[in-house]
Amino acid sequence: MKIMIDATSLARTKTGIEVYTENLVSALIDKLKNQDTLYILLRKEVPEWITEITKDNIFPVLSPVNSQILCEQLWIPLIKLKYKPDIIHFPAFPPSIFIKHDIFFTMHDATMWKFPETLSYKNKLYMKPLSKIALNRAKKVLTVSQTSLDEISKAFPQVSHKIINTGISIKNDFHKVTDRERLNEVKATYHLPDRFLLTVGSIEPRKNLPFLIETYNQFLNDKEENKKIKLVITGRSAWGSKEIKNIIKQYSLENQVIFTGYVPEKELKSLYSLTEYFVFPSIYEGFGLPLLEAMACETPVITSNVSSLPEVAGNAAKYFNPYDKQSLLEVLYECIDNQNLSKDLSKKALLRRGEFSWDLVADKIYKNYQNSSSK
Repeated sequence: MKIMIDATSLARTKTGIEVYTENLVSALIDKLKNQDTLYILLRKEVPEWITEITKDNIFPVLSPVNSQILCEQLWIPLIKLKYKPDIIHFPAFPPSIFIKHDIFFTMHDATMWKFPETLSYKNKLYMKPLSKIALNRAKKVLTVSQTSLDEISKAFPQVSHKIINTGISIKNDFHKVTDRERLNEVKATYHLPDRFLLTVGSIEPRKNLPFLIETYNQFLNDKEENKKIKLVITGRSAWGSKEIKNIIKQYSLENQVIFTGYVPEKELKSLYSLTEYFVFPSIYEGFGLPLLEAMACETPVITSNVSSLPEVAGNAAKYFNPYDKQSLLEVLYECIDNQNLSKDLSKKALLRRGEFSWDLVADKIYKNYQNSSSK
């Protein structure tokens, strides 16, 4: 079986879909049979971990152009014609309009149809129409949660028969950091205080950060002692991030809210390990990888009670309504300085994380490759 995976997204700063793509490729390599061939399509450079692969049936293919759009629309169709794969999988972005057959497409969520007001112009004019075409052309549409499967099926009932929830996970080495020297280094690098709440994700509208900041401001105004607890926001700035900065200025929170920007995975584990609570106020997620990352680090989790988030966190989190500030305030007051609750959530978090495995995800995807290529 000849498999081709579009991993050109790995040239970008890592967010959820890039992490998914990297972990997918890594996990699938272990599933390949001797007679299989895997072509990994890349842009800008070949990641070091791929150069270290010694199997002789795996071939990184580097694009001669850096532009993501040119790669997607022109280069990948030409490469497909050259190598003639049985399966071509697009785990991050939809395929070119020139690719019509042998498609596996991972649709992570239904944001583009459920919350169109949260989309950038590029996503409205480019990603949304191409995704619709891909959903109809794909042999299989993969997604990462039952919530996403239900939402995509609702938006596109004509393709519901070919949508598969394969799940998702994180790397096995993503875990709590206990090395005090390492923790202090990261703390100094990002100017972190002794006590803070952490939220992680791209700074964009559906992450609901204005709600979190406004609720946090109310929390600070309730008691003077609450000002000892700062808010740390981690993630790359996406469209709509200016609004967040304006809210910070409006409430004069420049000394209370810390923006770290994008944090590499090695250091991100330390942030999860240092925080008192991980707070996730998102109004919509296809899965919500930061929840799983936090739980892997035994971090107590406070999350909104919508979309896939209860499906992911189960009983290992405290929940709030992401449209009701009082709901979040009540949970914060229940959790802050409650050592027994914190320890209980930490134990449950680690147990919950153990229910997710990339080995199982890759096994399910590979079997679907096999079934589709044999038809």
